[in-house]
Amino acid sequence: MTLAAPPYANAWDAISETDLLRGRVSRFSLDALVNIATAIGQRVQVELTTA
Repeated sequence: MTLAAPPYANAWDAISETDLLRGRVSRFSLDALVNIATAIGQRVQVELTTA
């Protein structure tokens, strides 16, 4: 039996996965984080406000 790759497999490598699981999100672009979230079935909403 072969296992299918997870839907986010081409969005990151093992090092990136470790960084993400350890909460090091500053190492990822916003685009990459949105792509990973949508690949695993999450809905993403971004809200910008003035400082």
